[in-house]
Amino acid sequence: RFTLRALQEALQRPCTGPLLHIQFLYSLAFTLFQSTFALYAKTHLDLTAQITSYVLTYVGVLSVLVQGLAIGRLTRRFSERLLMGTSIVVLAISLGGWGLVPNVGWLLIVLAPIALSAGVLGVVVSSQLTKSVLREEVGGTLGLSASLQTVAQIAMPGIGSLLLGSLGAWSLGALAGLLMVW
Repeated sequence: RFTLRALQEALQRPCTGPLLHIQFLYSLAFTLFQSTFALYAKTHLDLTAQITSYVLTYVGVLSVLVQGLAIGRLTRRFSERLLMGTSIVVLAISLGGWGLVPNVGWLLIVLAPIALSAGVLGVVVSSQLTKSVLREEVGGTLGLSASLQTVAQIAMPGIGSLLLGSLGAWSLGALAGLLMVW
């Protein structure tokens, strides 16, 4: 059950706390990307709804390929810690660049590492969370993680549309990249 006390206790655990921080910051950054993408595509690149849907399908297919085909091979070859660190760095750079792309061609190039590293990071953080707690605490820990994702889903659409409207597309990428750096 989600309570502030349970969250505070989980954040103080030496293994679980940092993972929940990573999950929350990743959720904020990726939700900013997801929730503002259609508006960003229309205002920054003047894409139609049809082209935007094709672009998002491209991102979805890449994520499915990573999560369905590549994650097993990657985790057998590299440590989850290395995959997590690499994914964070790649996301920080590529999300930062997302707000600066001048056209659809560059957008597709920048979206590939976003989709691939986000697919890896989501799986690896969840895996690490389940391994960082006792078996009977797994459900509660994953529940806390999901609650943090929900907070991001509440906060970021409004923040993103405010940033896009007042500062422009670059601010979305800058904030998402900074969240991943943090």
